[in-house]
Amino acid sequence: MNNKTFLSAIERAAVIAGSSANIIKVEVKGGKMYVIASAPDVGSINEVIDAEIKGGEKAQVAFNVRLIMDALKVIKEEQIVLELSGPLSPGMIRPVGGEDFTYIIMPIRVAETSA
Repeated sequence: MNNKTFLSAIERAAVIAGSSANIIKVEVKGGKMYVIASAPDVGSINEVIDAEIKGGEKAQVAFNVRLIMDALKVIKEEQIVLELSGPLSPGMIRPVGGEDFTYIIMPIRVAETSA
């Protein structure tokens, strides 16, 4: 996906997530990627990101938004890869074609609410 597009979406989600322990969810479903954040007193955001999806049909992982922003701000390449393997497995962010930088980010366990 495009680094600047993803960073912009993450920064917008950070405004909402700042009121709820800085937690955002990254969700992949239906061939699309979503950045989701919500706070009871502030509102919610559910933004679709253009990305090339490979692998499983559905995945959702919660992260600290500040940690993702830190990684995206130091990557100079235009395209990045975000690898997810499960809701409680670490994620990996790296530039496309960049073998010299790999950022591992630990997920946050969140209670799922049934809708």
